[in-house]
Amino acid sequence: MQHIFVLNPAAGQTDTTATLAQKIQATLGRSAVIYYTKGIGDATAFVRKYAQTHTEDSLRFYACGGDGTFSEVVGGAVGFSHVAVGLIPVGTGNDFVRNFKSSESFLSIDCQRDGKEIPIDLLRCNDRYCVNMLNTGFDCEVVAKMQEIKRRVPAGMAYALGVVIELIKKPCATMTVYADGELVDSGKRLLCAVGNGSFYGGGYHPLPDASLSDGYMDICLVKNVSRPRFVTLIGKYKKGTHIVPKTKKIIRVLRCRKLLLEFPEARRVSIDGELIMLDRCEVEVLPAALRLVLPVGCAMLHDEGL
Repeated sequence: MQHIFVLNPAAGQTDTTATLAQKIQATLGRSAVIYYTKGIGDATAFVRKYAQTHTEDSLRFYACGGDGTFSEVVGGAVGFSHVAVGLIPVGTGNDFVRNFKSSESFLSIDCQRDGKEIPIDLLRCNDRYCVNMLNTGFDCEVVAKMQEIKRRVPAGMAYALGVVIELIKKPCATMTVYADGELVDSGKRLLCAVGNGSFYGGGYHPLPDASLSDGYMDICLVKNVSRPRFVTLIGKYKKGTHIVPKTKKIIRVLRCRKLLLEFPEARRVSIDGELIMLDRCEVEVLPAALRLVLPVGCAMLHDEGL
Protein backbone atom coordinates (compact mmCIF):
# COMPACT_ATOMS: atom_id res chain seq x y z
CA MET A 1 0.00 0.00 0.00
CA GLN A 2 1.19 3.50 -0.85
CA HIS A 3 0.53 6.47 1.43
CA ILE A 4 0.37 9.77 -0.49
CA PHE A 5 -0.03 13.02 1.43
CA VAL A 6 -1.45 16.03 -0.44
CA LEU A 7 -0.43 19.16 1.47
CA ASN A 8 -2.08 22.51 0.82
CA PRO A 9 0.21 25.40 1.85
CA ALA A 10 -2.74 27.82 1.58
CA ALA A 11 -4.93 25.98 4.09
CA GLY A 12 -5.56 27.53 7.49
CA GLN A 13 -4.31 30.90 8.66
CA THR A 14 -0.63 29.94 8.53
CA ASP A 15 1.39 27.48 6.45
CA THR A 16 1.97 24.39 8.62
CA THR A 17 3.12 22.09 5.84
CA ALA A 18 6.81 21.97 6.91
CA THR A 19 5.94 20.77 10.42
CA LEU A 20 3.38 18.30 9.09
CA ALA A 21 5.84 16.91 6.52
CA GLN A 22 8.35 16.28 9.32
CA LYS A 23 5.72 14.33 11.29
CA ILE A 24 4.82 12.29 8.23
CA GLN A 25 8.42 11.40 7.50
CA ALA A 26 9.14 10.61 11.17
CA THR A 27 6.26 8.09 11.14
CA LEU A 28 6.46 6.59 7.65
CA GLY A 29 9.99 7.44 6.55
CA ARG A 30 10.79 7.55 2.85
CA SER A 31 7.88 5.30 1.98
CA ALA A 32 5.53 8.28 2.22
CA VAL A 33 4.90 10.38 -0.89
CA ILE A 34 4.42 14.09 -0.16
CA TYR A 35 2.91 16.46 -2.71
CA TYR A 36 2.40 20.22 -2.28
CA THR A 37 -0.55 21.72 -4.14
CA LYS A 38 0.06 24.70 -6.40
CA GLY A 39 -3.39 26.23 -6.62
CA ILE A 40 -7.12 25.62 -6.91
CA GLY A 41 -7.89 22.36 -8.71
CA ASP A 42 -4.33 21.06 -8.52
CA ALA A 43 -5.13 18.43 -5.88
CA THR A 44 -7.84 16.91 -8.07
CA ALA A 45 -5.57 16.78 -11.11
CA PHE A 46 -2.67 15.28 -9.15
CA VAL A 47 -4.74 12.55 -7.49
CA ARG A 48 -6.44 11.55 -10.73
CA LYS A 49 -3.17 11.35 -12.67
CA TYR A 50 -1.40 9.44 -9.90
CA ALA A 51 -4.26 6.95 -9.60
CA GLN A 52 -4.30 6.43 -13.36
CA THR A 53 -0.56 5.70 -13.52
CA HIS A 54 -0.22 3.62 -10.32
CA THR A 55 -2.71 0.80 -10.69
CA GLU A 56 -0.47 -1.97 -9.36
CA ASP A 57 -0.97 -1.15 -5.67
CA SER A 58 -3.59 0.08 -3.23
CA LEU A 59 -3.36 3.84 -2.76
CA ARG A 60 -4.28 6.02 0.17
CA PHE A 61 -4.40 9.76 -0.46
CA TYR A 62 -4.50 11.97 2.63
CA ALA A 63 -5.82 15.50 2.11
CA CYS A 64 -3.80 17.75 4.42
CA GLY A 65 -5.77 20.97 4.60
CA GLY A 66 -9.35 22.04 5.11
CA ASP A 67 -12.66 20.82 3.74
CA GLY A 68 -11.91 22.39 0.35
CA THR A 69 -8.66 20.44 0.00
CA PHE A 70 -10.46 17.26 1.04
CA SER A 71 -13.18 17.87 -1.54
CA GLU A 72 -10.57 18.34 -4.27
CA VAL A 73 -8.76 15.12 -3.35
CA VAL A 74 -12.07 13.25 -3.31
CA GLY A 75 -12.90 14.66 -6.73
CA GLY A 76 -9.72 13.12 -8.11
CA ALA A 77 -10.23 9.78 -6.37
CA VAL A 78 -13.82 9.05 -7.42
CA GLY A 79 -14.10 6.06 -9.73
CA PHE A 80 -10.84 4.32 -8.79
CA SER A 81 -11.44 1.05 -6.93
CA HIS A 82 -7.84 0.86 -5.67
CA VAL A 83 -7.98 4.31 -4.00
CA ALA A 84 -9.04 5.38 -0.51
CA VAL A 85 -9.03 8.91 0.86
CA GLY A 86 -8.18 10.27 4.30
CA LEU A 87 -8.19 13.74 5.83
CA ILE A 88 -5.71 15.47 8.12
CA PRO A 89 -7.72 18.57 9.09
CA VAL A 90 -5.35 21.55 9.25
CA GLY A 91 -7.68 24.06 7.56
CA THR A 92 -9.85 26.80 9.03
CA GLY A 93 -13.31 25.28 9.51
CA ASN A 94 -12.60 21.53 9.44
CA ASP A 95 -16.30 20.68 9.47
CA PHE A 96 -16.17 17.22 7.87
CA VAL A 97 -14.42 15.66 10.88
CA ARG A 98 -17.20 16.96 13.15
CA ASN A 99 -19.26 14.05 11.78
CA PHE A 100 -17.08 11.70 13.86
CA LYS A 101 -16.53 10.88 17.52
CA SER A 102 -12.95 11.28 18.81
CA SER A 103 -12.12 13.33 15.74
CA GLU A 104 -8.74 14.34 17.21
CA SER A 105 -7.43 11.02 15.87
CA PHE A 106 -7.60 12.52 12.38
CA LEU A 107 -4.52 14.55 13.31
CA SER A 108 -2.46 11.47 14.23
CA ILE A 109 -0.32 10.02 11.44
CA ASP A 110 -0.14 6.72 13.34
CA CYS A 111 -3.94 6.51 13.66
CA GLN A 112 -4.32 7.34 9.98
CA ARG A 113 -1.78 4.73 8.87
CA ASP A 114 -3.46 2.02 10.95
CA GLY A 115 -7.01 3.13 10.18
CA LYS A 116 -9.58 1.01 8.39
CA GLU A 117 -11.36 1.89 5.16
CA ILE A 118 -15.12 2.37 5.22
CA PRO A 119 -17.58 3.23 2.43
CA ILE A 120 -19.38 6.58 2.60
CA ASP A 121 -21.79 8.34 0.27
CA LEU A 122 -21.03 11.27 -1.99
CA LEU A 123 -23.24 13.93 -3.54
CA ARG A 124 -22.88 14.77 -7.21
CA CYS A 125 -23.90 18.34 -8.00
CA ASN A 126 -24.10 18.80 -11.77
CA ASP A 127 -20.58 17.74 -12.79
CA ARG A 128 -18.94 18.22 -9.38
CA TYR A 129 -18.68 16.05 -6.27
CA CYS A 130 -19.61 17.11 -2.76
CA VAL A 131 -18.46 15.16 0.28
CA ASN A 132 -20.01 17.24 3.07
CA MET A 133 -22.37 20.14 2.34
CA LEU A 134 -23.67 22.44 -0.37
CA ASN A 135 -25.72 25.53 0.28
CA THR A 136 -27.11 28.74 -1.16
CA GLY A 137 -28.77 31.89 0.13
CA PHE A 138 -27.73 33.70 3.29
CA ASP A 139 -25.21 31.11 4.45
CA CYS A 140 -23.59 30.97 1.01
CA GLU A 141 -23.03 34.73 1.09
CA VAL A 142 -21.54 34.27 4.55
CA VAL A 143 -19.07 31.78 3.05
CA ALA A 144 -18.07 34.41 0.48
CA LYS A 145 -17.53 36.99 3.22
CA MET A 146 -15.68 34.45 5.38
CA GLN A 147 -13.22 33.72 2.57
CA GLU A 148 -12.63 37.45 2.22
CA ILE A 149 -11.80 38.03 5.90
CA LYS A 150 -10.57 34.68 7.27
CA ARG A 151 -6.88 35.60 7.14
CA ARG A 152 -7.49 38.83 9.05
CA VAL A 153 -9.35 37.48 12.08
CA PRO A 154 -8.65 34.69 14.63
CA ALA A 155 -9.36 31.11 13.56
CA GLY A 156 -12.94 30.10 14.19
CA MET A 157 -14.30 33.68 14.15
CA ALA A 158 -14.47 34.28 10.40
CA TYR A 159 -17.83 32.56 9.85
CA ALA A 160 -19.45 34.21 12.89
CA LEU A 161 -18.22 37.63 11.79
CA GLY A 162 -19.48 36.91 8.27
CA VAL A 163 -22.92 36.19 9.74
CA VAL A 164 -22.97 39.57 11.48
CA ILE A 165 -21.85 41.45 8.36
CA GLU A 166 -24.29 39.71 6.01
CA LEU A 167 -27.17 40.11 8.46
CA ILE A 168 -27.19 43.80 7.56
CA LYS A 169 -28.01 42.91 3.93
CA LYS A 170 -29.88 39.67 4.76
CA PRO A 171 -29.44 38.14 1.28
CA CYS A 172 -31.87 35.39 0.30
CA ALA A 173 -32.54 33.21 -2.73
CA THR A 174 -35.61 32.71 -4.91
CA MET A 175 -35.79 29.04 -5.84
CA THR A 176 -37.96 26.15 -6.92
CA VAL A 177 -37.21 22.85 -5.21
CA TYR A 178 -37.94 19.34 -6.48
CA ALA A 179 -37.20 16.28 -4.33
CA ASP A 180 -37.20 12.86 -6.01
CA GLY A 181 -39.10 14.38 -8.93
CA GLU A 182 -41.84 16.10 -6.90
CA LEU A 183 -42.27 19.85 -6.41
CA VAL A 184 -41.82 20.45 -2.67
CA ASP A 185 -41.09 24.17 -2.29
CA SER A 186 -41.01 27.43 -4.22
CA GLY A 187 -40.39 31.08 -3.41
CA LYS A 188 -37.95 33.37 -1.64
CA ARG A 189 -35.93 31.51 0.99
CA LEU A 190 -33.36 32.77 3.46
CA LEU A 191 -31.20 29.70 2.90
CA CYS A 192 -31.05 26.15 1.65
CA ALA A 193 -28.51 23.70 3.10
CA VAL A 194 -28.06 20.28 1.48
CA GLY A 195 -26.00 17.80 3.44
CA ASN A 196 -24.26 14.51 3.13
CA GLY A 197 -22.71 15.52 6.46
CA SER A 198 -24.22 17.47 9.34
CA PHE A 199 -21.93 20.49 9.89
CA TYR A 200 -20.59 23.55 8.11
CA GLY A 201 -19.36 27.07 8.81
CA GLY A 202 -16.93 26.14 11.56
CA GLY A 203 -19.39 24.14 13.65
CA TYR A 204 -22.90 25.18 12.59
CA HIS A 205 -25.21 22.16 12.75
CA PRO A 206 -28.08 22.67 10.28
CA LEU A 207 -28.73 18.96 9.60
CA PRO A 208 -28.34 17.08 12.90
CA ASP A 209 -29.75 13.80 11.53
CA ALA A 210 -27.66 13.66 8.34
CA SER A 211 -25.58 10.52 7.90
CA LEU A 212 -22.62 9.93 5.62
CA SER A 213 -23.69 6.37 4.84
CA ASP A 214 -27.49 6.11 4.69
CA GLY A 215 -27.97 6.68 0.96
CA TYR A 216 -29.89 9.94 1.44
CA MET A 217 -29.19 13.66 1.50
CA ASP A 218 -30.80 15.92 4.09
CA ILE A 219 -32.14 19.39 3.19
CA CYS A 220 -32.92 22.34 5.42
CA LEU A 221 -35.01 25.18 3.94
CA VAL A 222 -35.54 28.37 5.95
CA LYS A 223 -38.13 30.96 4.94
CA ASN A 224 -37.19 34.60 4.54
CA VAL A 225 -37.79 35.59 8.15
CA SER A 226 -37.23 39.03 9.65
CA ARG A 227 -33.89 40.02 11.17
CA PRO A 228 -35.19 39.87 14.76
CA ARG A 229 -36.64 36.40 14.13
CA PHE A 230 -33.39 35.30 12.52
CA VAL A 231 -31.39 36.50 15.54
CA THR A 232 -33.54 34.38 17.83
CA LEU A 233 -32.92 31.32 15.63
CA ILE A 234 -29.21 31.54 14.85
CA GLY A 235 -28.02 30.17 18.20
CA LYS A 236 -30.30 27.14 17.90
CA TYR A 237 -29.30 26.69 14.25
CA LYS A 238 -25.66 26.52 15.29
CA LYS A 239 -26.37 23.98 18.05
CA GLY A 240 -28.63 21.83 15.88
CA THR A 241 -31.66 22.38 18.11
CA HIS A 242 -33.66 24.46 15.60
CA ILE A 243 -35.82 21.61 14.27
CA VAL A 244 -38.74 21.63 16.72
CA PRO A 245 -42.55 21.76 16.28
CA LYS A 246 -42.78 25.52 16.91
CA THR A 247 -40.43 26.32 14.01
CA LYS A 248 -42.04 24.03 11.42
CA LYS A 249 -43.79 26.98 9.73
CA ILE A 250 -40.47 28.61 8.86
CA ILE A 251 -38.00 25.69 8.80
CA ARG A 252 -38.56 22.67 6.60
CA VAL A 253 -36.35 19.58 6.68
CA LEU A 254 -36.62 16.74 4.18
CA ARG A 255 -34.64 13.80 2.85
CA CYS A 256 -34.31 12.49 -0.67
CA ARG A 257 -32.01 10.76 -3.15
CA LYS A 258 -32.32 13.30 -5.96
CA LEU A 259 -32.78 17.05 -5.64
CA LEU A 260 -33.25 19.83 -8.17
CA LEU A 261 -32.85 23.52 -7.29
CA GLU A 262 -33.82 26.03 -9.98
CA PHE A 263 -33.08 29.75 -9.70
CA PRO A 264 -34.47 32.56 -11.92
CA GLU A 265 -30.89 33.64 -12.62
CA ALA A 266 -27.39 32.40 -11.84
CA ARG A 267 -26.44 32.76 -8.21
CA ARG A 268 -23.75 31.62 -5.81
CA VAL A 269 -23.78 28.03 -4.60
CA SER A 270 -21.19 26.80 -2.12
CA ILE A 271 -19.98 23.21 -2.67
CA ASP A 272 -17.79 22.15 0.23
CA GLY A 273 -16.83 25.81 0.58
CA GLU A 274 -16.07 26.40 -3.12
CA LEU A 275 -18.26 29.13 -4.59
CA ILE A 276 -19.64 28.71 -8.11
CA MET A 277 -22.41 30.41 -10.09
CA LEU A 278 -25.37 28.22 -11.06
CA ASP A 279 -28.94 28.73 -12.25
CA ARG A 280 -29.75 25.03 -11.96
CA CYS A 281 -28.39 22.63 -9.38
CA GLU A 282 -29.04 18.90 -9.85
CA VAL A 283 -27.92 16.86 -6.85
CA GLU A 284 -27.83 13.08 -6.61
CA VAL A 285 -26.68 10.74 -3.84
CA LEU A 286 -23.99 8.25 -4.86
CA PRO A 287 -24.25 5.53 -2.19
CA ALA A 288 -20.95 4.12 -0.88
CA ALA A 289 -19.06 5.90 -3.68
CA LEU A 290 -15.96 6.69 -1.61
CA ARG A 291 -13.64 4.61 0.54
CA LEU A 292 -12.75 6.75 3.54
CA VAL A 293 -9.77 6.12 5.81
CA LEU A 294 -11.24 6.05 9.33
CA PRO A 295 -8.42 6.64 11.82
CA VAL A 296 -8.00 4.32 14.79
CA GLY A 297 -10.23 5.46 17.65
CA CYS A 298 -12.81 7.27 15.50
CA ALA A 299 -16.43 6.40 14.84
CA MET A 300 -19.19 8.13 12.89
CA LEU A 301 -21.76 10.07 14.90
CA HIS A 302 -24.46 8.29 12.91
CA ASP A 303 -23.10 4.79 12.42
CA GLU A 304 -25.11 2.90 9.79
CA GLY A 305 -23.73 -0.48 10.83
CA LEU A 306 -20.18 0.16 9.59
